[in-house]
Amino acid sequence: MIFDQLRQRLLKTGEPPGSMVYVGRAKEFAPYLELVSYDPSGVETRRLEPSELDGLVLPEGRINWLRVVGVHDPDLVRRVGERFGLHPLHQEDVVNTAQRPKMEDDDDLVFLVLKAMEYDKQARVVRREQVSIAWAMGAMVSFQEHESNVWNAVLERLRRGKGRMRGAGYDYLLCVLMDALVDSALGALAELSADVETMEGRLTAGRRERDLLAAYDLRREVIFLRETLWPMREAVSRLAQEDAGYIAAEYAAYAHDVLDHAAQAEEVAKALADLIASMFEISISLAGHQMNQVMKVLTIIATIFIPITFVAGVYGMNFDNMPELHWEYGYYYALGAMGVMALGLAIYFWRRKWW
Repeated sequence: MIFDQLRQRLLKTGEPPGSMVYVGRAKEFAPYLELVSYDPSGVETRRLEPSELDGLVLPEGRINWLRVVGVHDPDLVRRVGERFGLHPLHQEDVVNTAQRPKMEDDDDLVFLVLKAMEYDKQARVVRREQVSIAWAMGAMVSFQEHESNVWNAVLERLRRGKGRMRGAGYDYLLCVLMDALVDSALGALAELSADVETMEGRLTAGRRERDLLAAYDLRREVIFLRETLWPMREAVSRLAQEDAGYIAAEYAAYAHDVLDHAAQAEEVAKALADLIASMFEISISLAGHQMNQVMKVLTIIATIFIPITFVAGVYGMNFDNMPELHWEYGYYYALGAMGVMALGLAIYFWRRKWW
């Protein structure tokens, strides 16, 4: 999926910086806007038409969160960006869904590019959605790539009015939004780790080619996930710095909690990648051990038949001056000698525990 996005990014080759070119998969829904305004007394949610942006007046004394769902309309993203003072390069990052997670500040603007994640157990693929958040001009503006449910729990908490959300400020809302994204990564890792454990049991029980290929697919997803989580943790770390002043002191503990979760997710992804690499090493070792066992059995069989073959070869030369050829029971003596040698060697190998 990441490689597909990078290939799609070639569409921007030759374009000047700040060019609004959507990089991502085609979408079947029309982008829409949703304004969520709240204070301790209640929450108001309403859909907005793009034509309402120019004359949009945000309610005073309330927390205003504008959700832009769908970034495949560069013109809509540009209009939202101009309304809330986003730099053209930030607008470009919103429509470029192959963007690396990051955090930037520009005077009174805080801009983040993060990722929401969901694990598809059927396809064994981690679905990634780029999410951009801009905190500027007295509003929180978020841009989602898909009609996903990554923030449904946040909206539900606002509607129920439980906890401190309605009475807190924008910095706490930012912590909650980031925490939901990090939780999506932890959820994807939890489901992915279950598949990794199942695959580990299959590989240790008996190496099969399709299991090895499935383990490779899992490792590929874990590596991509780890490479996504590392810059996400860096972005959250920058935002959580107390001396930077992005988050009020009363909410600093929540920002650090989000940072701890992001660090935990990165560590889990690294541990899973190491575990899958160990699974490949164990599979190779088991294959070598099984081959050694087969070669040992074949060597023992060949060793037992060497003296038998020697006796058969000697008496198969048919020289005239071989008295044993004329013995009445010579044939039975030869077979008996062969049997004794084979049985003796078999007992010797067994006593030496070579099989």
